[in-house]
Amino acid sequence: MLRSLMLFMALCGTWLLWSGIFEPLLLSLGLASCVFTILLARHLGIVNKNTVPLQLGLPIITYWLWLLVEIAKSNIAVIKVILSPKMSLNPGFVRLENMSHTDMGRVIFANSITLTPGTVTCDLGDEAIWVHCLDKPGAVDGLQDMNRRTAGFKGED
Repeated sequence: MLRSLMLFMALCGTWLLWSGIFEPLLLSLGLASCVFTILLARHLGIVNKNTVPLQLGLPIITYWLWLLVEIAKSNIAVIKVILSPKMSLNPGFVRLENMSHTDMGRVIFANSITLTPGTVTCDLGDEAIWVHCLDKPGAVDGLQDMNRRTAGFKGED
């Protein structure tokens, strides 16, 4: 029930943020659509610890903020490489050991890599992850930091 309530609050907040219209008719339609979505999700049995990971709590919020800063820094680095007249690229694959022992931590790590410009996750295994980098030397330190930060995320309650 708590997961349904948290999902409902997230849906309502997202709807309000994206619509930006606070007229009674639209507010009631948005509320109705959020209630319908929760009822449908509960009926389908998809409201569980994986779809609404309450166990991540506050650390995931701070991680998202840190990731946004890293994405911005990577954007700037990729722009510099692209606009550079000599285009000093050193692309290649990097194999990183997974520090996380849970599926949740590994998936958050792999998705974070792919969100960061200049890197893409190519293979995710239990022990290691293969990443293609636009600039290998510049990416490894940031990836190791990301690996350490995602290692603490638990996948179970």
